[in-house]
Amino acid sequence: MLNDNFLNLDLAIAFLTQSQNDLNSFITGLGLLGNETAISQLYLDFEQALSVFNQQYQQLKTNADVKETQIERIEAELTLANELQSVESLRLQDLLAQKTALVQDIGIFEEQKASIEQFSASGKEGIENKITEIKEDIERIQGELEQLYENEPDNPLIDGKEKELNGHIHRLDLHKELLSLNGLDVAQQLATVDLQIQQQSEDLENLETTDIPQQQGIVDTGATKLSAIQATLEALETEKTTATEDLGIFEAEYPVLLTPDETDFLSWQVEENSPEVIK
Repeated sequence: MLNDNFLNLDLAIAFLTQSQNDLNSFITGLGLLGNETAISQLYLDFEQALSVFNQQYQQLKTNADVKETQIERIEAELTLANELQSVESLRLQDLLAQKTALVQDIGIFEEQKASIEQFSASGKEGIENKITEIKEDIERIQGELEQLYENEPDNPLIDGKEKELNGHIHRLDLHKELLSLNGLDVAQQLATVDLQIQQQSEDLENLETTDIPQQQGIVDTGATKLSAIQATLEALETEKTTATEDLGIFEAEYPVLLTPDETDFLSWQVEENSPEVIK
């Protein structure tokens, strides 16, 4: 009688390769012909071996399917993370743009304050000279913009140059106002400018110490998360490749056991005087 470990997977495969050969001869070679108990055990051992084979095969298929499902989930997570990161990055860029605008505005107000103080000390001549300088700045920027419009209409510098032009135009308007000031107006205008500088400086400080650092932290955390998700996706893709290759190797190595018609012979009967052939 065969022991419990007699028929392993390799023997089961060898058994199946007797297709189109005299099964009785194969059984005789094992010394089992006429031993119904041993043959019954052979049935049982083969069924157990085939069960193990099927479990292994299903596990390989499951591994490949699970990896595919995990990849789809991680890809969706990566897409969402990229979208969120894009939003947060835009928020950071907006805050940085606000900072740039505030720095520019403070510079304009400080220049205006200096001009008011100069007006108080030297009268209109200093203001008129400043107006001339500002007009030259405006003409220079307009010339640069015309070149960009004509030769590089999609150049991102255009946006920055337009903002710079608007700043110079604002400077020009402020200095023109100074020419009409009297003594009382000068004091009031100076107080107004000081207040504007103070407010803008407070806004700038809040951006630099609170808003921008907080948003930068959000963006940095998002970048770290994106890198982790990307690494997970790459690892899963490698694991999927391995799982798919393992499945392919298994299917190539045991094709006969994966053909339903070839495993139907479990119903065969062996009789000493009646050879059977595995179909």
